[in-house]
Amino acid sequence: MAKERNAYNIIVSGAVDTNVKLWDIRTKQCVNTYKGHKEDISCLDISPDSKMIASGSMDGTVRFWDAMTQRMVKQIKVSSTGYPTCISFNPKDICVAIGLSNKCIKYYELDQFNLISSTSIELLPPRAL
Repeated sequence: MAKERNAYNIIVSGAVDTNVKLWDIRTKQCVNTYKGHKEDISCLDISPDSKMIASGSMDGTVRFWDAMTQRMVKQIKVSSTGYPTCISFNPKDICVAIGLSNKCIKYYELDQFNLISSTSIELLPPRAL
């Protein structure tokens, strides 16, 4: 059975090994490793309630993981010409913003993971949202 986790007691990490790790900062231990991306992890975020993790990869996908069941909920191919550079859950709405290397920001709702809107950026790819 999964234990409840306090939002202030966990962090996530991702690396070139394509894995996403969930860490308990009290015990300084890795609690779970999420596998599935095909290339380097390029960005991460954890939902405000700490129940969902979003990981972006240079393989052009964003995967959503349930932190409690430790399973992948959804994978989205966000671009065929770029990869996610930053990702951010909206603390008020049930949506996520994803910045892409092809100078675009896409907004997805998290109920059905549908694309809500897309915005182009003129100069450089976004680095933070």
